[in-house]
Amino acid sequence: MLGLALALTACGSLGKQAPRDPLGDRSVSAVERSANPPALTQHLEAIQKLLAAEPAAQAELLDNARRDAESSRLASARLRQALLLATSGHAGFDPVAAVAILKDILAVPATLPPAERALAMVELQRIGNGADLSSDNQRLRQQLERMEKEQLASLSRKLQAETDENARLRKALDEARAKLEAIGKIETGDHRR
Repeated sequence: MLGLALALTACGSLGKQAPRDPLGDRSVSAVERSANPPALTQHLEAIQKLLAAEPAAQAELLDNARRDAESSRLASARLRQALLLATSGHAGFDPVAAVAILKDILAVPATLPPAERALAMVELQRIGNGADLSSDNQRLRQQLERMEKEQLASLSRKLQAETDENARLRKALDEARAKLEAIGKIETGDHRR
């Protein structure tokens, strides 16, 4: 299949000059172009555009991707929307919605070309790993909060016990002083007689 695609690409480019590589001074070969299908390049460019845009432009890009996904019958448009939603660093970041879209797309694998299907699977796995890390992070945060509360409660109980002990000892000291004063008064009264 790849050989047929390369042959068709080569035939289509006969008599045409190969496009120039924007990063260098060499021609982009048919193999290089087939390794980066236009749809993948467009998806990556859309992500790059989203990350470079100001917040208002980001919202517009997300809205355009949503409208394209809703109006198009192509899974590729839905993939682009999912990729944009799964890209962090903007107000529209929504990995939950991205996962739902990706799972829906991948439920019917034939709707995407192999390269886009692979990208969707990798992205779904990446989001899943991120969600796992986020879940672990949340669990650890809750565990730390619980430990801090337990430690604070333990310290509060110890403080209360020490406060109660101090109050008991003060009362015992006051009673002992009162007895000493009473004994002192009795002894003073005996000396006067």
